[in-house]
Amino acid sequence: MEKKGFSFFHLDHKNYGYLELSALTYIPSMAMMQILQEEWQKATGRIPPTTATLYSRFHVNTNVNYSVINRAYLAFVRSRSQEKHFNTADVWWQSFKGEATDLVKKGYVQASKAHDSASNSSFGDPIVSETIKGMYVPWMSVMSKECLDDLLANNKLKLAELQKMRVSEVMSLAVTEMTGKLLWIYAFTSFHAEISPSKELCRRYITGSKSADPLNHFLFPRMFGDISDIKKEVVGNPLPDTSGMLLSLCLASASSEKANDFIERLKQGESLTSPESFNMLISQAMQGISARDLFQSIIDEDVLSISV
Repeated sequence: MEKKGFSFFHLDHKNYGYLELSALTYIPSMAMMQILQEEWQKATGRIPPTTATLYSRFHVNTNVNYSVINRAYLAFVRSRSQEKHFNTADVWWQSFKGEATDLVKKGYVQASKAHDSASNSSFGDPIVSETIKGMYVPWMSVMSKECLDDLLANNKLKLAELQKMRVSEVMSLAVTEMTGKLLWIYAFTSFHAEISPSKELCRRYITGSKSADPLNHFLFPRMFGDISDIKKEVVGNPLPDTSGMLLSLCLASASSEKANDFIERLKQGESLTSPESFNMLISQAMQGISARDLFQSIIDEDVLSISV
């Protein structure tokens, strides 16, 4: 493809638009409920360990999914921390955390490493302070602030110690933290319904089965009661495909010199526009703006801060 004149770039979170709850008001209620359910499934299910590249899995687990789950967890803390089963659920998770950590390492992380080793574009298992192969930024730069802060605080690590850890080790910690936040909520709903949380179901969720990958959302234990207020907090997942399409249209409209400049800036990890600009365009599309007018908005410098 490159020999035929095509250029390639990797789009990271700095150039993503995000799904906003307010944008769902423009679509039918049944479709909105379906989207909410799918967003919750994304929260309870990890990116499969044999999908995409190690970079993609690391990025999703330490940034994209982590931020989404953290929002739901914080909503859970705000709304349920004064209830009697909140601390009981925490004690339950702490009693299971050690086993869960080992299961994540032996299952999800081991499968991820094996998949990367068998890939033609293997990244290996570098130190997180090292530069990502083919990019100009270190692995740690991909992590969200929430993830980094949690890993340091909850594992009693100093920043200098984490910087010496390998990608697989950091991803294992991040996946365990996300799993803990979700299973804490699960345990709370179980105790609230006067049902004992099942560690066996949690083991099955973490390890997977013959027909399901580790941490597949289909295996997540059943929640009890109404937690719709918490589920709504997971809306906000990034829209990499939509964002990539919008940027590609901009690049196709630009001069060759300008397009090459944009691609180089993307490789450097720069932000070409703001999430707010993308979100405005996504909202316009959901409101039914014509394709012609939407395209004009994309190339309009007043909407996107990209001069074409």
